Amino acid sequence: MTREEFNKLLDELDDNSVETLKKKNEKYSLGGDPIHNFTSGADIMGDTPAKTCWGYMTKHLVALRDMVDRDDFSDREDFLEKCQDTINYIRFLWVLGNEKLTNKIETDNEVENFMKNEPNDSGGPFDDFFVEDGRIWTKR
Repeated sequence: MTREEFNKLLDELDDNSVETLKKKNEKYSLGGDPIHNFTSGADIMGDTPAKTCWGYMTKHLVALRDMVDRDDFSDREDFLEKCQDTINYIRFLWVLGNEKLTNKIETDNEVENFMKNEPNDSGGPFDDFFVEDGRIWTKR
């Protein structure tokens, strides 16, 4: 394989992958929420959106593993689709993980602001505390 052939294959995989993601996302999202499919799936499964995404991705991983086990990539269109879908689920994991971090930071900041401004039993704000992982800890 030449460097040119290698680059052409990577370009084919990446170019179609992002386009497919954007089109499918409009179809599967609801009310402008691009991660609706994962949050709703998580509610049904009683799990997190990230674990739901991982579960959705697993069927593509199994199909790819079967192709590898058989050493059969003759259905090029199906092979491309499975690779692109797997890459796109990794992209969704990236989005879901970052949304969780953003929400955690926002929640921690809200709790911290509340604690700093809310009077306690002695009438003043809570001074000896810190927020970590969404939990309130007292300093001792």
